[in-house]
Amino acid sequence: MKSTITRMEPQFIRLVNSTIKVVKEIAVIVRAAANTEIGAYNPPSSTAIKDQVEVRLNSVLEQCSNIITALKKEGQPADWTEPFV
Repeated sequence: MKSTITRMEPQFIRLVNSTIKVVKEIAVIVRAAANTEIGAYNPPSSTAIKDQVEVRLNSVLEQCSNIITALKKEGQPADWTEPFV
């Protein structure tokens, strides 16, 4: 299992960095909405067009899923049988 974890380290680092970036973007949007910071956020006018924050959040979710799937293939500790919330 150690080799899988070692191979996944860059993936995990990308996950952490992506998460930090999207959280910062959301924080800017929230501050702008609360009028504590000057900024503009223009969500897409159509639901068919994905917002860039949504795209980044989906990417973070996909990275998490890939990491969990790879770890589960290597072996499943007893506490992994519970669904992730």
